[in-house]
Amino acid sequence: MKDRLKELRKVLGLKQRDIAERLGVDVSNVGGWESGRNTIPDTRVYQLCKEYNVNRTWLETGEGEMFLPPPEKPSLEVIQRQFVEALIERLTDEQRQVIYDAMMKEAEKDREEAEKK
Repeated sequence: MKDRLKELRKVLGLKQRDIAERLGVDVSNVGGWESGRNTIPDTRVYQLCKEYNVNRTWLETGEGEMFLPPPEKPSLEVIQRQFVEALIERLTDEQRQVIYDAMMKEAEKDREEAEKK
């Protein structure tokens, strides 16, 4: 893993100090990991992968791609739905009931109009 950590750092154009600062450790820790003197603690492996979007399997074994694919951005529809859900969560029970009643009234109108056609 020591060689892959060094390779990752070089690909990212970072110095040991940059990695150390990002992980909140002393630069000597990163040097020890890269030289193989010290084993990278599991918590730091997790942190490295999360901070730099690294494929943990690659870091640990060398298999697969160095980086994970970028996370997909949610669609506008998903963002809007999450926004509405967050707003609804902040409503009181009485406010939710008013909205529910209004929606049911509109649904009934739509049903009646559909039956006329």
